[in-house]
Amino acid sequence: KFDFGKHRDRHFRDVTVEDPSYFFWGRSQSRPSSGLSAYLEWVHRAFVIDMESQTLTCRSSQQVFRGNKAKPSPPTLSNRERLRRLDPNTPQCVECTEFDRSGSNAYVEVRRCLKCGTRTQVKKNPKPKIAFEQCDHKNTDARGSSKTTRKTFCLDCQTFVDEEPQEQFRARGTSSGTGQTPARVVRDAPPLTVTQARAAVDLFTAMARSNLDALGDQDVVQQATVSSWLEDAMDRTIDQDIEATYTACVATVPRASRPSTSESPEMQSLDSGSPPAPPRRLPIVDLEKDPRIFAVLDEGCNRSCHSRRWAERTARALEKFGKTLGPLCG
Repeated sequence: KFDFGKHRDRHFRDVTVEDPSYFFWGRSQSRPSSGLSAYLEWVHRAFVIDMESQTLTCRSSQQVFRGNKAKPSPPTLSNRERLRRLDPNTPQCVECTEFDRSGSNAYVEVRRCLKCGTRTQVKKNPKPKIAFEQCDHKNTDARGSSKTTRKTFCLDCQTFVDEEPQEQFRARGTSSGTGQTPARVVRDAPPLTVTQARAAVDLFTAMARSNLDALGDQDVVQQATVSSWLEDAMDRTIDQDIEATYTACVATVPRASRPSTSESPEMQSLDSGSPPAPPRRLPIVDLEKDPRIFAVLDEGCNRSCHSRRWAERTARALEKFGKTLGPLCG
């Protein structure tokens, strides 16, 4: 009996009589399994085989069973082999439909027609499907990543949404591919005291009002966006130790005896007993006209990334202080 495949639990003779072609198919396999090999050996003992006419003659009854002599299928050629065999004088297609895309990458799509050999190269510049503020960044890939840095690129809003060291990414055991949630920096989530929770709720309320006002006429806000506001409020509560300030605000003690607060708007509003004020908005500056020099330090960067114009402006600014612009040391 067969112990595998579509004929499982059926007798060898029944299958051979009903479908002789199955034997000839098995003979064509270069590496048959142990079960198929046992079946082939049984047929050799029970039948006389004629490979030319594709017939099996039963040794006991002399009955002949004929298989379907299928025409040999043409060999399948790879795209590279098809292009190699093309006649260089083949006229160009009116409309090319079959392509080989070898050489394409995240930035350029290379297409070569398999029928006429015409090669085209198009720079990929897809337009965002969703605005960054409304996108939940679930459809991502890892383009732009290197051996040391892992980047997450959102295919929906066409924006890099995350960057972290490769070691940290591997240690977390997370994969970020198309259709998956992008990698996010994982931080500890310590429990909040009741006082911290109240401070975080008040801060979240003020931040949410400010952010909603900034949206203007926008009608839709993603749940992930609102969740991030709440996470930011809890992070600020923990990182800035708002609990002590908040406790001092609600306590029935003289103002003079309350602890001093920081200069941030959130702390000042908590000190006055009112709901936390929205966070300060940073000023918008013109990098070409502003006399100051702005630079961003990136822990994942392994080389200097600046333009020649920036270097010239920075060198002129440093001359006023007797300094020169050179390679970083340390």
